[in-house]
Formats: sequence, C-alpha cells, structure tokens
Amino acid sequence: MVCSGRWRSEGASGTEKGTPKTNVWTERAKFDEAANKMQEGMVKLVVVAKANNLDTLKAAFGKTAEACKGCHDRFRNQQAAPSRTLKAKPA
Repeated sequence: MVCSGRWRSEGASGTEKGTPKTNVWTERAKFDEAANKMQEGMVKLVVVAKANNLDTLKAAFGKTAEACKGCHDRFRNQQAAPSRTLKAKPA
C-alpha cells in the first residue's frame, strides 16, 4: 500500500508540507479505506497509461488525484509552503 500510515518527521520526501492529523488513528478504518481507494486508482492509472489514450488518461488521473486530495483534506494538517521569491542576479 502506498499510504501505509507511517510518517517520518525528519523531512522525508513528501512530508515537508504537512503532518498527519490525529484522526488518522481514531478513524483508522476510514483512513485505510481512503488509502485503498487511492491505491486502486493508481493501479487503474497504470493500465490506462499503457493504452496511450490521452483523454482516458486525463480522466483516470483526475479520479486518482481526487482520491489523494480527499485523503489529504481529511487526514493531513497542511502547512504553508515556504515562500520562494526569485532574486535577480547582481549585474
């Protein structure tokens, strides 16, 4: 399973913009259901990608992305991304 419910606080890739909410543990069955939905979407996405049909791929990607977002909205504390300002090079 891609979303195993294990997070690392030491800045592992993908963890830098949020932390799990406590409801991951109190609503574990719902979390696992959401993770499984995303995993199923990923499997379908791979199959669709191999078919080389961009319209079908876009639809499958949208559904998979919705599953990811739904889980993040419900089970992840969002942190503001660091501000990135472009600085001009000195002349």
